[in-house]
Amino acid sequence: MYFSSTFFRWQRSHELSDKIAQDKLGLTTDEYHQFREDKLNITEDLMAKLAEVTGSSIQFWKNRMAQKNRGSKGNNENI
Repeated sequence: MYFSSTFFRWQRSHELSDKIAQDKLGLTTDEYHQFREDKLNITEDLMAKLAEVTGSSIQFWKNRMAQKNRGSKGNNENI
């Protein structure tokens, strides 16, 4: 599961267009597409913006990143 999938579920439930969501996160079109594909480097600033936009805590997003990283390690060990 992608780190960004939680945000996109939130976006759909709040009926925000991609353009509005992109603007709220302060991302360029290219960055937003990278974020959608889980290819964007997730910075502390982006996690703070995700927390601000979604109403979740920064810790929530840090936990999501930790889950993603744990999942990535497991996948790499199987290669």
